[in-house]
Amino acid sequence: MAGLMMIMSKTGIEIDMTKKRIRKYVSWGVFKTGIWNDLSQIIKVELCFNTQHTKLTRPLYQNKGDTTAKTYDLILIPNAGKEIILNEFTKPSLAYKALETLKRHL
Repeated sequence: MAGLMMIMSKTGIEIDMTKKRIRKYVSWGVFKTGIWNDLSQIIKVELCFNTQHTKLTRPLYQNKGDTTAKTYDLILIPNAGKEIILNEFTKPSLAYKALETLKRHL
């Protein structure tokens, strides 16, 4: 049952402009879970390119090259408190789409 729920789960970003808040959510089919962040306290939004490079030990039949993970991190910076990493996008086009939506509403 747990495996089926994990297969059905989807993630996304939800913006509620009536209450000026945003959250990263996990949808479990019928309901969504996630922590809301207040947009009225946000003074800056950053998009950062993040790359991690590592050497892996792999079986003989796989590629022996190094592995690199690249993400585009959408970070919200409030006027007080610590930064909130809203999402880690694997495609830049999705990150730009989220930024454009935030720009229209903010």
